[in-house]
Amino acid sequence: MKRLPPAFLLGALAAAALLHSTASGQAIVVDHHCTNLSSIPAAAISQAKSQLHIAYGHTSHGSQLVSGMDGLVAFMNRFPNDAFPDNLFAFTSGGSGGALDLRDSPFPEPAISGRPTAPPGPRRLETTSPGIRPST
Repeated sequence: MKRLPPAFLLGALAAAALLHSTASGQAIVVDHHCTNLSSIPAAAISQAKSQLHIAYGHTSHGSQLVSGMDGLVAFMNRFPNDAFPDNLFAFTSGGSGGALDLRDSPFPEPAISGRPTAPPGPRRLETTSPGIRPST
């Protein structure tokens, strides 16, 4: 099975923003080429945060996405007079206080890594379903 890139999480947030329409009724297209965050209305980001509940399981390299999101919160909070309120890009496990609900590594590590110490269930799935492989 193909492994999704860590950018998938940000893509999901951007895709949810796509569903939001501007006052003129035109869709806002946001993909990995969008580097101007001010082109995304704060209301679209808030709407996406209220509707998304993300369980993000990863191995060590996947933590870069979460570290980058931490950096985004700190970076955006440095601009008090911009179009975005402070902590608009904040996330917590559970989504408390209006933050994005991002459950970082909610699965036991062997279940996502496929290591030999994994419980029998994941190892059995690996051996009986050749097309399914846990990400490593």
